[in-house]
Amino acid sequence: MMWSNDLTDKYKDNVESLKYYFEDAYKFLKEIEKLNGYGFHMGTAVNMHFYYKEHFLFYFRFHPKANLPGSPVKFSPDYNLRLKHDAPVSSPEMFFDPLLKSAEFEKIRSESNGKIELLPRINKSGIESYMVYVYPSEFAEMFFDQCRVVIAGIAGKDVSDIFNINKI
Repeated sequence: MMWSNDLTDKYKDNVESLKYYFEDAYKFLKEIEKLNGYGFHMGTAVNMHFYYKEHFLFYFRFHPKANLPGSPVKFSPDYNLRLKHDAPVSSPEMFFDPLLKSAEFEKIRSESNGKIELLPRINKSGIESYMVYVYPSEFAEMFFDQCRVVIAGIAGKDVSDIFNINKI
């Protein structure tokens, strides 16, 4: 089955604004837009839900003023409002567990001086989870590289099999 993205004009505008103040986030989003052949897909309005086949993985949120230099982007395990009709299963642990448990993520976060911020929260079911805030910095590229590794692993692939960082 070929999975398809549902990208709104507002989302596309937000992505384009990143090109000017947060290029690493811009590149990451443009790369993951192209992963349909591996089972990944997106649903958007203003922000974005990222899926693997029928599984919701994470909610990517722009800063409310998406074009404000220095503003973070947010990765959340909680979806906003509703999931895509073809991806009804909420499975953020598929993304967050390997990301947050990796030694590389912990190293990046601890060295980033608050530029990669992990905030605990309690979800609607009373389960502790975490949101990750990523600020434009030299650590952002390392964070997105770790996300690429996790995403490739979800598909059972090596990161070099599905990402060509020099292609964008």
